[in-house]
Order: sequence, then C-alpha cells, then structure tokens
Amino acid sequence: MKFLCLPGTFGSAVNFETQLQPLVFRLKEHGIAQFSFTQGQHKATPPPGFERYFGVAPNYRFVGFDGLHGNIRNLTVGEGYHEDTMRRHVRTNKVDRCPWANVQDAVNYVFETMEADQDIQGLLAYSEGAMIAATMVLQDTQRAVRDSRPRRIKCAIFLSGWPPLCEREGGGTSLVLADETTKDMMIDIPTLHVLGCNDPYLAGAVSLYNMCDEDTAELLDHGMGHAIPRDADTVELICDAARRLVDKV
Repeated sequence: MKFLCLPGTFGSAVNFETQLQPLVFRLKEHGIAQFSFTQGQHKATPPPGFERYFGVAPNYRFVGFDGLHGNIRNLTVGEGYHEDTMRRHVRTNKVDRCPWANVQDAVNYVFETMEADQDIQGLLAYSEGAMIAATMVLQDTQRAVRDSRPRRIKCAIFLSGWPPLCEREGGGTSLVLADETTKDMMIDIPTLHVLGCNDPYLAGAVSLYNMCDEDTAELLDHGMGHAIPRDADTVELICDAARRLVDKV
C-alpha cells in the first residue's frame, strides 16, 4: 500500500522524509508500504530557539492561521476528558476565528496531490498534518457519496495528531469531538495512532483516537513526547502495528 505523508507545522516534505527515515526504511524492507511526501503551501518560521529542531528551511504549514494549536502547554486537562481540554483550547486560542476557507484550501491541495497519484490509498500524518488528514477522511466519505465513487482513503497512520475540523456557522472553524458528534461523523476506516504519554499535545492525539472506530483503531503509546520516535525498538513496534493496519484493509 502506498501512503501519502503529511508533516506537522514548520515541517517540509524533505525534512519529514528525513525524520521518518528509520520507519520508512523498515516498512519498505518488510514490504508493507511505499511512500510519497507532501507539505503545506504556507511558509512558516519556527519559534526562536527551535530552528534546528524543525529542520532546514524553508518550513511550511498547511493552514494559514496562527491560532489552531496555540500554547496548549498552558492549559489544564479538563476534568476526566481530553475533549474538555480541547474545548478550553478552542476558547483560549479563538480557533473559531480561523476562516474555514483556509482549512478547505489545505484539504483540497492534499486531495489534488492524491488525485495525481492513483496508487495512494493511505495517509501517514504527523501533528498538524494529522489534523488535515483526519479532516480529509471525513470529507472523503462525503465526496464518495456525493460523486457515487469508491472512497480513496483506505486507512491512516496518525503520529500524535489533532481531531478533524469542520466548518461552523458564519464561515469559521470548529474541532470535531467525539462527545459532540454523531456516528456518521466518526472516522470509520482502520487507523493506527502513535502517541507519547508525555506529549504536551496528548489531549489532541487522544481526542483524534476517540473520533475513530474502536473496532479498527489501534493505539501505540511509545512513552515519549511529541517528537517522531526513531529508536529501533519503537520503530519495530510501529512496523508490526502498520502490518496489522494494512491487513484490515
């Protein structure tokens, strides 16, 4: 199966391929998957002190809006629910002020990339890229019904991540959260969720997992933070989980 890979904010196709190299090498070696890489259209400058962390310039983001992620490190976890943390984040960072057109432009751009390569059937996405990928999965279902065609996206691997987005009344943007939505708005394709329990964005990753079909979603906690795991043991665990994912398709 061929996966289209979407980096996070301040990423690029070149840097993401470098970051994923240990995982990509093993997945190819095992004959599990092939890969293509894309990136956002908006140039972005990493915060001071993080230039080397995100890799060589130029860096990009998918959505041309600064408030989607904000500083979630300053948020306290809502009582009992990661979704409560996300709702607090929406209010604090005024996510609803992000024009939906900005999000839809990013989604359309990645769909166009998929259309140019009909071999792509899966998405492998990190952080902001996972948010765009999750939004694409929901829209792919809607487009398939509208256009009377098979769905393009058969499965997805989310590294960290963020729940999908939808348009809100007035042209703004909302997060789609599991405890606020109906079953027909859930992600029902097989998914693999690779996250770290020490990730400051953990609430986003778990909220994305909660949006997925519990019968076909698998969660792998590598015990670290937000960075992409590259150590040999974790890479092998992800490879094994990716094989199970592809076998479900």
